[in-house]
Amino acid sequence: MNKTIRKPLVRINDRFGKTFGFKLKRVPYSRPSTLKALEIFNDKPIRVIEIGCAAGNNTLDVLKQLNVSEYIIIDPYEKIDNSYDDYSIARLALMRKQSRKKLRNYEDKITWIYDTSSKAIERINGSADYIYVDGDHRYSQVLSDMDNYYNLLADRFVFGGHDIDQPDVAKAFVDFIANKAITNYEIKDSDWIVYHR
Repeated sequence: MNKTIRKPLVRINDRFGKTFGFKLKRVPYSRPSTLKALEIFNDKPIRVIEIGCAAGNNTLDVLKQLNVSEYIIIDPYEKIDNSYDDYSIARLALMRKQSRKKLRNYEDKITWIYDTSSKAIERINGSADYIYVDGDHRYSQVLSDMDNYYNLLADRFVFGGHDIDQPDVAKAFVDFIANKAITNYEIKDSDWIVYHR
């Protein structure tokens, strides 16, 4: 589907999901960060970290597109603090169940961490080839995720995230690349992407 048509439909579907607790039929697509990872890694086995799994749609696509040896999913779901207002506690609990069901064929590759990204990082050893950030979209948390998880990247990596069209995410990304003096990045569709071949 043409991205100029898809973006407004995705926003409407997201709003519908937040309001009524479920989304209309979703047409799956690969996010630009995943396509960049496919371009860079091809069929090489890679370790992936994803912050913010929600209902597991993006996770499932990554697992289908890439040769994943280990996939670490970080999402507190209904354990989130009270200041998070994107979804209700009931909706978050439902998404946790949906993601487990959707990803059941890949359980041998997945490590689930039901916690915030700030706490989860203490439980991760070693580096990752592909890290995708799509958790709490408030400025301070996005910038914290970018700073903290950037340090876990392997020498050859793709570091991406979603919703660059949201003001807090955009501001965090601008500050992140300025602070790290990063020049090798792309903005595609709703993704920000930093990479090294």
